[in-house]
Amino acid sequence: MVDEKKETPIGAKPIAVKRHSLYSMATIWWTCLRATKSETICSPQLPAFEAGLQGTIPTGSDTSDLILVACNDAYFESYARALVNSAASVGQCLAIHIHLLEPSQKTIEEAQLLQNRHSTIHLTFTVDRCEAANNLRFRNVYYTAARFLLVPSLLQRGVNRVLVIDVDTIMKNSPWPILDRIAEPHDGAFIFRRRQWKPWKKILASAVYYRSSERSLTMASRIANSILTALELSPRYHIDQIIPHYLFRIGGHGLRSMFLNMPHDIMSYRYETSAAFWTTKGPEKRSSQFTQAKAQFET
Repeated sequence: MVDEKKETPIGAKPIAVKRHSLYSMATIWWTCLRATKSETICSPQLPAFEAGLQGTIPTGSDTSDLILVACNDAYFESYARALVNSAASVGQCLAIHIHLLEPSQKTIEEAQLLQNRHSTIHLTFTVDRCEAANNLRFRNVYYTAARFLLVPSLLQRGVNRVLVIDVDTIMKNSPWPILDRIAEPHDGAFIFRRRQWKPWKKILASAVYYRSSERSLTMASRIANSILTALELSPRYHIDQIIPHYLFRIGGHGLRSMFLNMPHDIMSYRYETSAAFWTTKGPEKRSSQFTQAKAQFET
């Protein structure tokens, strides 16, 4: 029996179309429990991850609000340029950070050129050689989770708000006025899907929002630590959604209540004009509506 496939990143080897086994779910749960009970259980791994990066990690002096995406060479070519160009078309000053996964020199040079293309876009990037994926059979398990490893560093460096999204999107409006509706004391927002019963579907990782606070940094660190520890188990299926779900379950209602449901108009699959981003999944990426919308921002 197979589960529906989560799309394989362009240029990556196909991932097994399967659900997490009971053993896999149990070990990931235990990993999340350890990260919750001891904030230092995985502490050496995050500094090692950060030390292996090249490029620029933004700080609060660079920007207060940051949009974070990650991509390999193929996704950079297919989507990142269109995302940045579409953001420039909004006509507001915006900061975007691209976490490049095993990029070629050509991709790095193209990212450098893109940095200077738009006066309203403050674009930074980091280069991740994906050392933590070396023991994985399916490297795209790392690709889908890697952007969440950078969030604790961003919050610790004083970035006030971080919006983590999939790179295969088009910006139609600035997301920050929409997120202004999430007032203190709430620490952020996730796309919770309570009607889904499979634990790896209970949260959708296409958009995650953090507002700088002690609880937000704790949650971001727990997710990052749990991801790095779970990668050592060489999972055969994606972990970017099951880990935050388990962490919220372990943390209880008190933790869950401090993170709201993501505003519906942040990420639209139906091309609403009021949405911050347009996106789509699976075969729909090749639909005429999405390809035409993206095409105007590809050059």
